[in-house]
Amino acid sequence: ETVLIDDDKNLYGFVREDSSQAITVILNNSNKTQTVEVPIAESKDSGSIIDLLSAQVYAEKDGGIHVTIPAKSGLILTAL
Repeated sequence: ETVLIDDDKNLYGFVREDSSQAITVILNNSNKTQTVEVPIAESKDSGSIIDLLSAQVYAEKDGGIHVTIPAKSGLILTAL
């Protein structure tokens, strides 16, 4: 399921999930660092989301997280 399309910032995001886990992938295809609010499936336990590439932890608030994504990079997010 697509969760983010921003043609002006060259951002694209999608989620894949099964009965036990949801993974959100956000890609920044621009030549600039971009900041964006990412919608996230609510985490059931801690309310914390981790980027599996960098191990950075984000606090979920109101169904989303605020992230900064380096140029030509991405995030792979899941609940802790």
